[in-house]
Parts: sequence; C-alpha cells; structure tokens
Amino acid sequence: MKPVSFGELVCNEYRELSSSALKFTRDSDAAKDLLQETMLRALSHADKYIHGGNLKGWLYSIMKNAYINDYKKSMKIPVVSDCPEIGHPSAMLNCAARNLSERGFLNEDIQKALQRLPNIFSHPFIAHFQGYKYEEIAISLSVPVGTVKRRIHCARKSLKTMLSEHR
Repeated sequence: MKPVSFGELVCNEYRELSSSALKFTRDSDAAKDLLQETMLRALSHADKYIHGGNLKGWLYSIMKNAYINDYKKSMKIPVVSDCPEIGHPSAMLNCAARNLSERGFLNEDIQKALQRLPNIFSHPFIAHFQGYKYEEIAISLSVPVGTVKRRIHCARKSLKTMLSEHR
C-alpha cells in the first residue's frame, strides 16, 4: 500500500467541507469559492498542520477564518447590487425588486442603526450574525451564555424599533 499524500488527505474531506461551506454562505456559487479558498490555503500551509491531528477540524478552522475575512472585507465595500450578498447586514433585506436608490438609503440606515447600538449589544449581535455560536461569543466576552442571548435579543429589538419606519 502506497503512502497517502497530504493533498489526497485534504481532498478526502472535500464532500464534508462542501456542506459546511454551503451552511456558511447559503449560496452554492459562494460555497464553491469558499471551498476553493479553503483548499488553497490548506495546501499552501500544509507545513503548519500537525500530522496525526484533527485534519477535519483544522480545515474547518481555515474555512471559518476565510469566511470571516471575506465578510469583513464586504463590510468595507458598499453594496450596490440588486441582491445583497449573504453575510452583509443588508442581507436582512429581501431580494424583491426595489428602486436602487431606496435600497441604498435603507442599507445606509441599517449601518447607522448598527453603529447607534451600544457596543455591549452590537458586538454579540454582529458576532452571532457572522455565524459564531452563543458559547463562542460568551467565552470571547467572558460572560455567561444567557447574557449573550439577552444582549442579542435586545439588539434585535432595538434594531427593529430603529428600522420600523422602513416597513
């Protein structure tokens, strides 16, 4: 039996990673891009993998970090397309046909509403929106999980009130 190369081990995880990528992006094309980026990063940083370790977990971490980095980049670029990209706060909008100038104003209002939230509420809300679990957020903020849930709930409630004029 010939030894299996690192590239083959990574490729063996392709199917499971593709389902995770689809869960992150909720779009098949974006999931393919994320998966490709994950594979490229894994192969280019193969020297950082500890052989015999949890390969699936290592690849998932790479994927999650790639997704978060892409999300952060998308926050800096104003969205002007007909359908907002998943992962951007404007994804709260539905993709119904609307006047582009109206969408621009609404997108601006969402950003302003997020900025008006106190950090104690906005940080857990944005982290949850990015896909972090309650437990992960609680650990990063050094607060109980229940506190994180309450803060996210309060953030949603405040955003709903601030944006109610757009209904």
